[in-house]
Amino acid sequence: MSSVPKTVVMASLLVGSLSLYTPRIATQVKIRDQFGVRISMRDEVNLAADIFLPVTPGRYPTIFEITPYGRGTGVVTGGCGERCFRNEHRYWVENGYVFMMVDERGRGDSEGEFDWMYPDINDGYDVVEWIARQPWSNGKVGMRGASYTGTSQWYAAKNRPPHLSCINPSATIGRPLEEMPYNDGAFRLGWALSWINETTDRSEQGAFDIDWDAVLKHRPLVTLDEVLGRKLPMYRKFLEHSTLDEYWKRIQFTDADFRRIDIPTLAFTGWYDGTEPGTIFYYEGMKKYSPAKEQQYIVIGPWIHATAPKGGHDESDKEFTRIADLDFPRDSLLPGLEIARSFFDACLKGGPKFQQASAKIYMTGSKRWLDLPQYPPPDMTVKPMYLHSQGTANALKGNGSLNWDVPKQQERPDEFDYDPMNPVPNHYGNKGNTRDGFKEFPVDLAPVLDRPDVLVYVSEPMTRPLSIAGNVVLILAAASDARDTDFTSFIEDVGPDGHGIKLGPLDGGQIRARYRNGFDHEELLTPNQPTEMKIDYFDIGHTFLPGHRIRISVSSSTFPYITANPNTGNPIATDTDPPKVAHQHIFHDPTHTSRVLLPMIPEPY
Repeated sequence: MSSVPKTVVMASLLVGSLSLYTPRIATQVKIRDQFGVRISMRDEVNLAADIFLPVTPGRYPTIFEITPYGRGTGVVTGGCGERCFRNEHRYWVENGYVFMMVDERGRGDSEGEFDWMYPDINDGYDVVEWIARQPWSNGKVGMRGASYTGTSQWYAAKNRPPHLSCINPSATIGRPLEEMPYNDGAFRLGWALSWINETTDRSEQGAFDIDWDAVLKHRPLVTLDEVLGRKLPMYRKFLEHSTLDEYWKRIQFTDADFRRIDIPTLAFTGWYDGTEPGTIFYYEGMKKYSPAKEQQYIVIGPWIHATAPKGGHDESDKEFTRIADLDFPRDSLLPGLEIARSFFDACLKGGPKFQQASAKIYMTGSKRWLDLPQYPPPDMTVKPMYLHSQGTANALKGNGSLNWDVPKQQERPDEFDYDPMNPVPNHYGNKGNTRDGFKEFPVDLAPVLDRPDVLVYVSEPMTRPLSIAGNVVLILAAASDARDTDFTSFIEDVGPDGHGIKLGPLDGGQIRARYRNGFDHEELLTPNQPTEMKIDYFDIGHTFLPGHRIRISVSSSTFPYITANPNTGNPIATDTDPPKVAHQHIFHDPTHTSRVLLPMIPEPY
């Protein structure tokens, strides 16, 4: 056991009483030259785990993570690498915790079939209660993780295991039809192809190149995995369930779920984190409904998905003060690991009360931290800003404008043609993560906006700071000659030098028109009839400084982030008809107003 730190010993044999709904040890195993255990779930499926114990015998609180990325340390061996918190095991045991890594059902060395999130409802419960029975446990259990492993904590907490004392779920995935794998009804194609391909077997498959031209031409969408040379059952399963049906409702959190969870939570996310919407969704649900609403904490910094969980540091604790086109001061970083330790010390060890504001957010633009009693700020007010033009807002040199005035006269609508075979691209000069479709980076979008199928609306320069903190939504008065189509949009801060910066956590916002009235059913358009479309940019915390402008762009595609809508009105997954060009209208007149709803906070705050 020379590879184990001197302050740590691996558990080699653990015993506990057995019952029908209590996990138990099935056998002792040796995994990758490290001792571990297999824990049997209530259905007798065995999960593989590595357990690190402090050297001094005793009863300790436990922190564990369930991961689909392999509980080892290297990608080649199926380990989680940068995708899990395995490299923290020394830190936690040196600070008086048992640390434990568990392979997700159907992944790594665990038995069973991998399924998106759902098994964690029971498996997480069973692991928690198994831990509490062990001779080294003090009966208090916490969970740590981010992204998938952060989200799994919410499902473990859903059935409220008696010995789960608190969770630290960062960068988490929320509503399946609004965030992932569908983003407001539009299938997140780039992420789905890469992530599912990598996790379809028991070990990581590694990154790969995709021929996006071939992807764009392939019909039908449900067999697109053939382009990768392998069948992906989970990819096809996702496409089979294109509405909020029972498949998704089994994991969709409800108000009743939040009312049942009565433990403290601490979450980290970033304004450029693709899973920011889900992280905020869970925080707001707990603040509104949980019996433990006063013990809910969220930290939102100027961070991306990979660095948010550690306060702007990556898995090796490297600092990131530059993200794509933006630089941030060092005070934009936080000691995320130490903050998490203070949180766990309070809830697992009975240590000092966790001293942090319920919501700690960093305002980009003005580059300052705000400590708030809740998020969104209690004094936030929503104010609409209206789209205008003389009928030709197309491309960067169009005449689209943005101001506080409601249209008082009939303005000619803007028009453009959306061709599914020539969609607006979203590679942004490869500054984003083109491997999995997370285009969460703050970059200038001008290169993809200067097209006739993109409408652009720009405000006058700010004369004083304008700060927003909350959910930003665009309401479009739109019409199409197609029975179904998409509308997409971006919001940017444009500086005095004309350089723009994309705001928001995802690749803009979009709505698949058939879901405009809800995600539990499809409702096709009446061709050429104006209707309102809600496009969600999700949450933004930003100050537009004097001399800066707000820029809104509108189109109908952002490929390959989402599938290019073929405009036929047929079922998206199985459609084999030739794509159609859709003629689109955006209205801004006294009867049909298009407007962006800005969650404004006082200045100075």
